[in-house]
Amino acid sequence: LSLVALKPLMTSISLGSGLVGGTFAPSMFLGATLGASYSKVMQLGYEGFSMFALNAFGPDVVAAITNNFSIAGPPAYSIVGMAAALAGVFRAP
Repeated sequence: LSLVALKPLMTSISLGSGLVGGTFAPSMFLGATLGASYSKVMQLGYEGFSMFALNAFGPDVVAAITNNFSIAGPPAYSIVGMAAALAGVFRAP
């Protein structure tokens, strides 16, 4: 988690000072890290909602939800995060 905070800072210093420092790899790293973190948060929220629904509505509702809905794995969110960060850095549409 400290790399997520430190990497943009060091990239900004590198670009602002004119030193050799790319924007492609840092944006890919940042997007992948944030995407994987988002996946973990979504998984925790899904598990928490399942427990809430189990207590509030019963096992039939939870079975209906869990059989028809699932959260994608961290690699899928990492790829989406990399694409979003790269599009943001390079101002792509």
